[in-house]
Amino acid sequence: MNISSLERQLAGFAGRKGAVLVGHANTAFYLTLQYIRQLRGPGDVLVSPIVCPSFVQTIVYAGFRPVFVDVQLPLCTIDPTAAAKAIGPDTRAIVGIHIFGHSADMPKLAALAEQHDVWLIEDAAQSLGGSTADRRHGGWGQVSLYSFAGTKIVSAGGGGALLSDDEKLLAHARNEAAQMPALKSDSDFQLLSLSHRNLTHGVIDALRVQRDAPGWRAFTGLLDAYRPLVLHSFPDDARLTDAISLGLERIDDELHERSRRAAAYRSGLSGLTPMLQVPGGEGSSGAVWRFTAIVAEQAKAVSTTKALRDAGLHASNHYWSVAELMYGKRDLPNSDFASPRFLNLWVERSVPMANVERAVEIIGRALKAAS
Repeated sequence: MNISSLERQLAGFAGRKGAVLVGHANTAFYLTLQYIRQLRGPGDVLVSPIVCPSFVQTIVYAGFRPVFVDVQLPLCTIDPTAAAKAIGPDTRAIVGIHIFGHSADMPKLAALAEQHDVWLIEDAAQSLGGSTADRRHGGWGQVSLYSFAGTKIVSAGGGGALLSDDEKLLAHARNEAAQMPALKSDSDFQLLSLSHRNLTHGVIDALRVQRDAPGWRAFTGLLDAYRPLVLHSFPDDARLTDAISLGLERIDDELHERSRRAAAYRSGLSGLTPMLQVPGGEGSSGAVWRFTAIVAEQAKAVSTTKALRDAGLHASNHYWSVAELMYGKRDLPNSDFASPRFLNLWVERSVPMANVERAVEIIGRALKAAS
């Protein structure tokens, strides 16, 4: 599978006119913002704060200002009503992020973007294969972003894609990406990636202990150091293109397996309310990246995660409002509430169903234990 053939496969999969393979989803995001800046000048990008910090860093790298919009709970997707209130004369784009695989309300966001003549950018990095209102993720707005890195739904070990019907944007992205260094997971890249991950987790852990700790200063001081993590072209690597192509061909089976595990978590944990907010069928896209619940007691989110890890089970609680992480802001009630209370559980097919059942038992015991 060569790069051109894979780009055609991706465009057909998303129902788009074209696709451009790049080093990361954030590279695609950067190139999109760069193009918007050429058309309309710099300005504000409306984005929910429940997202990877590198996504917001990319907004800054492209010369824009992130304007944070609160989320709807328990899905943690951007609130269209709040987004409408946040639009101003300098707004250039709204980002709909399908966080954890939950669908952002793309029909409402699309109507809002059209009403105010701003761009709608769809971040489907965590929801490849999902759909909203009978339209596949990857087909909304002027541009969509895919990721094939890490533990994503199509996990090929690296790469991302920009998908659009705008031929001028596609040409711009292709030309600009060709001038970037090719993605190469060498020792320097790996060390810088680990540094960024450790910084994020370290600041979050500090905020758990002291919520007013100025952790945002660490991000501010190191923004330029992490810029090389974002800007890469797609490498000429047949193993990578083959892995992405095969992942697309097998995606229905992958989504089925992930949905089975998510359904088992939902069934097993639904009886733990109000100790645990479990997402129901609302916002279901058919794609699940992580099964994410919100623990009512902040301390129990930490103790429950620890209990799962002590048992050798995958779990994390390191998603946090980027508005707080990078700017020290706590003025978004839902995001601020959810940040220290997340419980993320793995659902990929490599997780045995027996582990899901064990996790449900451990979570129940941990939440019911005396504080």
